[in-house]
Amino acid sequence: MPELVRARALDSAAGLATIQGDLPAAAAAAEESARLSREAGDGAGAARALTTSGLAAFYAGDHPRAVRVLEESVRQARAAGDRGQAGFALMYLAATALARAEYAEAVRHRDEGEPDLRAVGDPEGLAWIHICRHGAAWRTGDRPDGP
Repeated sequence: MPELVRARALDSAAGLATIQGDLPAAAAAAEESARLSREAGDGAGAARALTTSGLAAFYAGDHPRAVRVLEESVRQARAAGDRGQAGFALMYLAATALARAEYAEAVRHRDEGEPDLRAVGDPEGLAWIHICRHGAAWRTGDRPDGP
């Protein structure tokens, strides 16, 4: 149990470091959190830490790493049955695709993640995933009919 407490604390520290712009510290804390979560058999915790790690990579401009880590987060979250975490990782994958001007990929991730975020009733995640979809539509001229 102490490993899980430490893993969650490290993931929180990684999130704060990301917000503060200390991306190397964020990456290190998130990777340690993911390792501890895996060792403790907490797949959802590992997915959460991987999402934080992917977000730090995104903000650092390391989009290839962000994609790899976030895709692993989706796999871990799905295996753990954590739809909300899968939805958030897919939302960040959509944002990464949008930043790379890969608009069809952004829409694909949005379409995959929206049902997960809707199922868990996460309004913030849904708002962000729709921003990604509409950002892609704006860039391509493909205006969607609805959210």
